Amino acid sequence: MKHLFSNRSFVLLMLSDLLQNLGIWIRNMALLFFVMEKSGGNPVAVSLLTMIEYAPIFLFSIVGGVLADRWRPKRTMLWGDILSFFSILLILFVVLAGN
Repeated sequence: MKHLFSNRSFVLLMLSDLLQNLGIWIRNMALLFFVMEKSGGNPVAVSLLTMIEYAPIFLFSIVGGVLADRWRPKRTMLWGDILSFFSILLILFVVLAGN
């Protein structure tokens, strides 16, 4: 195990994955609180938010997995992270425009 954590590439990958997951979790919690505030705590609105968030994962995961196996993994991860960043910016702009 010590040999694994002495590998610089592994440590960088793990740290970037940790930061990305932390950012995704914060975004999800912020969206949840935003929807709860705007809907007055309506459980249907919260459920719809969860359904809308996870529906694309279920719909595109099989096709995306096949394509990711055929493409270069490094480039695929980079583009996935870039698209995730732009989705966060889009949500930020929508929220700021609503205030």
